[in-house]
Amino acid sequence: MQKLQLPHQKPIRFANNILHCNEKNARVLVEFECLPTLAMMIEAAAQSSAALHSDVTMKEGFLLAMKDISLIQKPTKQQMEVELTLLHTLDEMFLIDFQVFEDDITLVKGKLTLKRVL
Repeated sequence: MQKLQLPHQKPIRFANNILHCNEKNARVLVEFECLPTLAMMIEAAAQSSAALHSDVTMKEGFLLAMKDISLIQKPTKQQMEVELTLLHTLDEMFLIDFQVFEDDITLVKGKLTLKRVL
């Protein structure tokens, strides 16, 4: 397991360890201090997107847009996993599909548009 390098600090740092990563896909372990809200799970997905760029030293970026966000099931645990798929890039902008899992149950899914700051 590789530690995710982020500028965030607790209590708003949710993404911790990269479980799996390649050029187009990543799976990240996320942890919360309480049962997360939908907004917290979306932020965890945005933080987790840094795993898709693990070769880049600068891990700062901005969440520009969210699309097709669905809360499928409410969480019952404070630890879960985020799975990300890079759909499209344009310069330093990224369209990412994500799902938040608790065990093998999908809790949230949607798409994020992020801009990386170099």
